[in-house]
Amino acid sequence: MYPEYSRLNLPTWIVGPGVGGGSISERPADMLKVWPEREPIIRQQPATLKVMIDEIIERHCG
Repeated sequence: MYPEYSRLNLPTWIVGPGVGGGSISERPADMLKVWPEREPIIRQQPATLKVMIDEIIERHCG
């Protein structure tokens, strides 16, 4: 995967499977930001990652 995300040069996360019960869209997951700088693994809900991505898009395209 590294050759692909480094070539695209976009912020990139690896997202694991949802943990626990409940709605799949609300289950927290382990997320590892790997590009442009690697960060520690965090566990958060998918909606939180979506907000972060939306903010990146707004800054880039807005």
